[in-house]
Amino acid sequence: MRNYYFFSLTIFSMITMAKGIAQIESIDSRSQNLNSKNQILQHGEEFPDPYCSMEFMDGVEPITRVIMGSIDNSSNPAVNDSPEVEDFTHIVTDVYTGARHEVRVEANTNGDYLNAVYAYIDWNQNGIFEENELYPLGFIKNSSGIDGKQAFNTILVPDDALEGTTRMRIVKRWNDGAFPACGEGNLGQAEDYSLNILHSDGPCSVNYSGSFTNGTGNIQEVIYADDFEVAPNTKMEINQISLRIYGNISSADIMILKDNNGTPGSIVETYSRLEPTSQTYIDTQSGYNTYQNIFDFASPTIVLGGVSGNRYWIGVRTYEGTEGDSNLWEIADSNTNFPSHYSTDGINWTENSSGFDLAFIINGNCEPNSAYDGCTQFFEPSGTVGIAMAIDFVESNDYRVANDFIVEPNSRLTLNELKIWISTDGLPTSFQVSFYEDLNVGVGDQIGETYEDLIMEYYPDGIIGWSTRWAVNLTFPEPVVFENDSNEEIHYWIGLSAENDPNGERLYWGASPYENNSSHPSWRSNDGGETWTEFENRRNGMKAEGMMAIYATCDDLLNTSSFEENNFSFYPNPVQNTLNILSDNEINSVTIFNLHGQLILHRQNYSKQIDLSHIKTGMYIAKIIFEDGVVQTIKLLKD
Repeated sequence: MRNYYFFSLTIFSMITMAKGIAQIESIDSRSQNLNSKNQILQHGEEFPDPYCSMEFMDGVEPITRVIMGSIDNSSNPAVNDSPEVEDFTHIVTDVYTGARHEVRVEANTNGDYLNAVYAYIDWNQNGIFEENELYPLGFIKNSSGIDGKQAFNTILVPDDALEGTTRMRIVKRWNDGAFPACGEGNLGQAEDYSLNILHSDGPCSVNYSGSFTNGTGNIQEVIYADDFEVAPNTKMEINQISLRIYGNISSADIMILKDNNGTPGSIVETYSRLEPTSQTYIDTQSGYNTYQNIFDFASPTIVLGGVSGNRYWIGVRTYEGTEGDSNLWEIADSNTNFPSHYSTDGINWTENSSGFDLAFIINGNCEPNSAYDGCTQFFEPSGTVGIAMAIDFVESNDYRVANDFIVEPNSRLTLNELKIWISTDGLPTSFQVSFYEDLNVGVGDQIGETYEDLIMEYYPDGIIGWSTRWAVNLTFPEPVVFENDSNEEIHYWIGLSAENDPNGERLYWGASPYENNSSHPSWRSNDGGETWTEFENRRNGMKAEGMMAIYATCDDLLNTSSFEENNFSFYPNPVQNTLNILSDNEINSVTIFNLHGQLILHRQNYSKQIDLSHIKTGMYIAKIIFEDGVVQTIKLLKD
């Protein structure tokens, strides 16, 4: 098997065998530029009005690198050799409303000192950095600014952020608390950048561009894959993919895969031997003809952003064309998210050791994902800097902590996803979730099984003291349903157990002081859920409220008629193409979920014939809402 790489328009061929799989290396002619920790750019200029200025009275200890999306900017690491506020507003990255974007910052602390890093973003574009536009990015301690130490966090772009270009200010200061974006400080620096805010409803795309300076392959024999992100609470219908390839092709296997903790996971969709809709000659590089290949999908592949967004992968293997050359996939100009991976069988994947990403364009349509409608419950403190207490997972097998949630009177709550906030100096590991009845404002008997096969995603989301606060999303293998047919609200309890980090770092469930609100304070068990006691802080005896959010759908039991009362029926079931609805009422909307609670289809103002021809074979739940507010929920088998 031949594997080709470009360096200064020279072709290298190398094969390294590891674990029986060809390990592909890429020598990238832009590698020095990508490793910008060792490449210092020129000073930025002091920024213009209308934004306020800052003064650092005791000296400038500089920010040395800022990474966000397509921004990856390094600057002078020398103390007192840069402006107090540098203008890098000519450097821009796109961000999308409702999406989370990671920000990483490096800085010179001028010795063994703790520095706090914050971002201010002018979402309403009024020329003022306001308190609700402040985001903590964490701490940097004892760093030269070029040693790779980073403060980092993710920032959620508000749904109501104004479209267009706005200002982001990164502020670093010798301190361990919040500080303003203007006025005087002691030691530190600020840098300004630009964000281009885009709305995620309508036509949407993912574009990782390249300049044809590098390629990797041979993708006729090795499958290569790279990742992309779907914004939170967004459904994306992918209908086209564009790739630039060295050498012409006859067809390709295009795969869309789920993410598996930073590697390609299970396959969502495979298009086998898909012929390009168009294959356009671009140029000749090192004896290779290069082509732009556009692939149109006959029916769209649907990927869902979930509550905090989701990561997917595109995998490609090609079949040679008339020229008979090996095919190389263009390498991207900059790295985004996880590095590309390769595989010989599409099951076992290896990260490329050079860390490069691949160039591609995904086109489709985006719309809000209404899988979570009107029934989300948040249990988290106000503010962004930190929390007051933490609940410790001592032993995964016998120690559990529980927090309650509420099911309203005469309603059905279908739980799809749970978010918890964890503090640790390591990484989140694995979690087990159990549900319990309420017993005299405490934890009662367990309901059903303990869930261990949860789909887990996590991202940094603030700081607690000097530790990272992680938001952890846990998706259940199937929806969990709670019904309350009484006239009073009912409390249920979510119990958690967890394992410590492999390096021994303990995990803490983030919490705030209990404030006698509508929910109950947290409880804990030392014997695997057999007996429970109310949690109290060991130092001051305060009660706690664990930080969590439950994402669910709710139905009004009083407004859900029986089939007979609504003269409701449907056929055929199983269904192949068209589902027919018989009812006295007109349909307002139809929403279809798979058994994992993921949204498959949502449409308004349907007729009583529903086209399901594009849906895969399997079992589904359909929620039908009629014009008079009556709700019907049915199970469908799609042949």
